[in-house]
Amino acid sequence: MGIEVPEDYGGAGMDTLAYVLTMIEVAKADASHSTIVSVNNSLYCHGLMKFGTEARSKRFLYRLLAVRRFGAYSLTEPMSAAMRVRCKVAPY
Repeated sequence: MGIEVPEDYGGAGMDTLAYVLTMIEVAKADASHSTIVSVNNSLYCHGLMKFGTEARSKRFLYRLLAVRRFGAYSLTEPMSAAMRVRCKVAPY
């Protein structure tokens, strides 16, 4: 699902327009799948590409794009009943 991720990392190497068109077409078929595509591409892949080191980008993007892992995020809203907890990443 690495639409905008360069081919060097195992992505499709496409531009933002391709990402938007993909999102539109996927959302036409199923909105929940478009959310999965969006989270993996925008929050996970883009975050690693923009703020991650070269080593981390190669390590985590390769696993995601080889469908060995899935990108995810956690959202806690202020004033909600959800408790904040420390999350630990399992070593690979």
